[in-house]
Amino acid sequence: MGIGRLFGHGLSRFIRDTRLMLLATLLSAAGIGLAGLAPSVPVALLGFAIGGLGISVVAPLALGLLGRLVPPDMRLAAISRASVLGYGAFFFGPPLMGLVAEGFGLRAAFVVVAGILCLTALAVLPALARRSMTQTIASPAA
Repeated sequence: MGIGRLFGHGLSRFIRDTRLMLLATLLSAAGIGLAGLAPSVPVALLGFAIGGLGISVVAPLALGLLGRLVPPDMRLAAISRASVLGYGAFFFGPPLMGLVAEGFGLRAAFVVVAGILCLTALAVLPALARRSMTQTIASPAA
């Protein structure tokens, strides 16, 4: 995940943050989905590695984007609240995953997590579209 964070930070110089968040979230979903559907342990480990690479990029990008979007006097409060929500996933995620695993199996639990990541990617799409529209309107056609 450290490699993913450093690599993602480097990529953020060339790719807009919302687009990079979308790609990283989808990469993470693909990795976790692969882990859930893996036919063998090595393939599952590869899936977890891919998922970790993707998700390690999302949190720093989200906090950075939030920091740029809110007014300076509200920045500290906004980032701390977002961090609390993010850490809430560590509190609620494992019990929910365990509940799904108990009812449907561990593979299904990982597929559900991959599905939630895909829904998260869908949540990023409106922001990506707004930024694309803003850039199109702001830059006159030649």
